[in-house]
Amino acid sequence: MPPRKITQNRIPFDERLKNRFSAWFEKYKSGNDVDEPSQPFFYLESSGFWHHQPKSGHEEEYRKRVKDRNHGGPGILSRIVDYACLDQELFEFMQSPVGRAAIRNALLENLDDMGRRFQQWAAAIGKSDKTIRNYVGAINGSISTWVRDEGLLDHGLLENHFL
Repeated sequence: MPPRKITQNRIPFDERLKNRFSAWFEKYKSGNDVDEPSQPFFYLESSGFWHHQPKSGHEEEYRKRVKDRNHGGPGILSRIVDYACLDQELFEFMQSPVGRAAIRNALLENLDDMGRRFQQWAAAIGKSDKTIRNYVGAINGSISTWVRDEGLLDHGLLENHFL
């Protein structure tokens, strides 16, 4: 399904959004990540740029769920939230091709893991798949252990740790 062009500042929690989320999720998931698009749709509300429009008659339940930080799952979210919208300035920025490209590049750079970027770099300079696997194994294994043991980092060298 091709991406939809959003011409109004209204983002519904519908099948199209869920499918697009799941497609990107499959590409960037790691570890025990769970494909649950209702979570970011709901919890982005605390970001300051993402806002919900509760459905008529469900305002009180919505306020309580926000206060309790409990979205209740996709069925409840669909029942109580009509749509999300962005800050108007951000929405207008995203209407331009330059704005969309800038945001997309920033998101993808932050979603892509260091291990994958290292592997792409090593392949780009001509290393074989076997050599790349060996390098990644050493970096994730012994070298990361040495770095942690010396107290230089509290995580592996190829792990993302967002500030």
